[in-house]
Amino acid sequence: MQDYPSRGEDYPWSSALSHVQGIKDRLLSEDMPLLKEIKDWSEYLSIPEEDVALKQIRDCTNTGYPAGNESFVMRLEGLAERILMPKSRGRPRKSK
Repeated sequence: MQDYPSRGEDYPWSSALSHVQGIKDRLLSEDMPLLKEIKDWSEYLSIPEEDVALKQIRDCTNTGYPAGNESFVMRLEGLAERILMPKSRGRPRKSK
């Protein structure tokens, strides 16, 4: 079984090393809002993920739905002019 690095900056394909060491990378956008908010990337990347938040992110990534609360997703729907929330499953019920 392969051992994985314990730190994000140790992954050769990750952008974490560029952020931690402050190295410019032509493949990375310099207009990312997090760049201004995070002062110490090594500390930021060492914060453990919350299990609930991580599960929500993974579920949304797997299904293709946006991750966020209902008001956030509704705002996205308005901007995208399309439905982004999952609909009820199955066939519509027949009206009597």
